[in-house]
Amino acid sequence: PCPCGSGKKYKKCCGR
Repeated sequence: PCPCGSGKKYKKCCGR
């Protein structure tokens, strides 16, 4: 459910 980004927070949920 979250977008992809260059942050550690986004890397974990990238694609979800």
